[in-house]
Amino acid sequence: MQNSSLGPWMVFLESHYVDDYLDSFGSVEEAKQVAEDVQSVHRDGGFNLRNWKSNCNEIPRHLGETKAVDSKNLYIGVGEATERVLGMLWKPTVDELCFSTRMSDEVRALIERGDVPTKRQVLRCVMTLFDPLGLLAPFLIHGKVLIQDLWRAGTDWDEAIGDVSYDRWRKWVEMIEFVSTIRIPRCYFPRANEQTYKRGQQHVFVDASPTAYSCAVYFRVKDEKGVIRCSLVSGKAKVAPLKPMSIPRLELQACVLGTRMLKFVQENHTISVVRRILWTDSTTAWHWIRSDPRNFKPFVAHRVGEILENTNATEWRWIRSHSADEATKWGCGPYFSEESQWFDGPKFLLKSECDWPCSTPPSVNIPEEIRPSVLHHATVERIIYFERFSSWDRLNRAVAYTFFA
Repeated sequence: MQNSSLGPWMVFLESHYVDDYLDSFGSVEEAKQVAEDVQSVHRDGGFNLRNWKSNCNEIPRHLGETKAVDSKNLYIGVGEATERVLGMLWKPTVDELCFSTRMSDEVRALIERGDVPTKRQVLRCVMTLFDPLGLLAPFLIHGKVLIQDLWRAGTDWDEAIGDVSYDRWRKWVEMIEFVSTIRIPRCYFPRANEQTYKRGQQHVFVDASPTAYSCAVYFRVKDEKGVIRCSLVSGKAKVAPLKPMSIPRLELQACVLGTRMLKFVQENHTISVVRRILWTDSTTAWHWIRSDPRNFKPFVAHRVGEILENTNATEWRWIRSHSADEATKWGCGPYFSEESQWFDGPKFLLKSECDWPCSTPPSVNIPEEIRPSVLHHATVERIIYFERFSSWDRLNRAVAYTFFA
């Protein structure tokens, strides 16, 4: 939905049965032509399409919209008329996306009074915010982590949360007011042309922590004047499984998430980029991706195999820290602002590639994920006659005794 075109013009049909028709175009003339075709096809079937909306007033008038539709306008501020487009709020006059933070009277009063909420009320508040593109992932994921912790602690639905959880809850809800002020341009690069996008790049950043793992996808282009610009396309964050998992494995899960998000973005955009680069700060995951997946245990082997089905190992780079960290690590407290690198990407992307960080990580030892048969194969045939053993456990103990006794 967001920034789905090469240009800034968008057409939105509000009343097509229960679904909406939404599209974006590089010029007003192209938008008129496609809208006329859609209107004509439906007219032949006896359907009269109406309630056209666009960030260009000329298009609705061209399609016969003689009066403004006032039944579904939402107002998030004085004089700020918005439209709900596929679940998000869109301000046609300035062509920006924003977020609704409206909550039930009960939850709003609870937050304003500072009362201790129940698990049910915490869930209701967190699920109020709708973010299909993952633009608020660094904020929403911490609310979801809080819900998971309440579930792990065995808190009942109508039981008040504990003191530690309440402190985290207050830090989280204090950011809601800021979320209502966020404005994100719908078009990635409003003044860019088709040639600019053809020289563009896609960058994916992945990260993980003991509580969550995430990814972020960016477009990077250089315009005719040589100015480099970068824009967030989509993000995603998930809580870590309840069952404890090592950080390297969580980092690999983040790499899988980033690969799937990259594939999703490519399938839903008409933009063809010349290069794709995926970044991770995990040396272990980086080495796994650049190794033969058949050498590892099933958990790693299956995920590395999926990663290599959709990306090349040479497209993966290592970096010490990046923008996806904001979705997994809050440090001492929440930090989320429109000036953060989450929306525009790491600062080094605005520089020439020769000034990018070194992409070669330090060496790492990962024997715990190597298949035992591969680990012992070379020495088993030379030292021990494995056919003399009736079970794998006895052979395994004999080999261990030979090496370490």
